[in-house]
Amino acid sequence: MLRLAGWLFAFIVAAWIVLMIPILSAARLPPGESGKMLVAFWPGADHDEVFRNIVDAGGLPIRPVGSTSSLWVVEANNPGFVAAIEDKGAFGAYRDLPASVVLAGCSGISAPRSIPAAVVDP
Repeated sequence: MLRLAGWLFAFIVAAWIVLMIPILSAARLPPGESGKMLVAFWPGADHDEVFRNIVDAGGLPIRPVGSTSSLWVVEANNPGFVAAIEDKGAFGAYRDLPASVVLAGCSGISAPRSIPAAVVDP
């Protein structure tokens, strides 16, 4: 029974990956685009190298997304930035999030950061 559960889990993950490939491909920006965007590099990319590649392609790195160094919010004003960043190793640039929270599942939901309350001395 455990073996069947393992195969079922593997099948579901494989099916999800197969379904997400065309969705992510359709959401990619064309090569001539510029503006504020989400740039995706391959997982495990070096933080400093990704930062340098964004700057070399003519973009302004705003911030990484989460704790990963493979997703960055970037501002680029030069036309053709998407083509330039793909030449530097990015596998895609997206205007908005490439998948809704429904498609992303629990990985698309983030907890809000807590803000400490102000302390008032009497």
